Amino acid sequence: MSADKPTPISFARLQEYLDLIVEKEGGNVAGAPHKRFWGSYQSLTSQPIPRPKCQGADIFPIKYTDAAKTQIDADNSPLYLILTNSQGFCEKEQMPPAGPFITDTNYTVTLADGTVVTGDQIKNDIHVWLAAGAPNT
Repeated sequence: MSADKPTPISFARLQEYLDLIVEKEGGNVAGAPHKRFWGSYQSLTSQPIPRPKCQGADIFPIKYTDAAKTQIDADNSPLYLILTNSQGFCEKEQMPPAGPFITDTNYTVTLADGTVVTGDQIKNDIHVWLAAGAPNT
């Protein structure tokens, strides 16, 4: 990566973020139709989220701008929008349901290594990861 571009987080860190967001909410995705769809790189980057639809169409967590799936629209990827937009995505409320949301003031999670990460940093890290092409590192 060049010096002017931020280094993206790893896929493992993204998974850790998503797991911690769920745990902070209470840890229960058992009732959610999507379960933990981020359990593998393949499921997150190329498969539709189980069951929720957008105007009858499958929802893919990542929005690609080209048929070859080489360019990602980070700003409009459902994964990013559902976590960061107070309006949610496609008539689905911001996740997790009823919060807390990564966009809340003073939102933090503590990583397995003890590092405390703010909601703003999570938001930024997810955006950078998407904008960098969602690397599987």
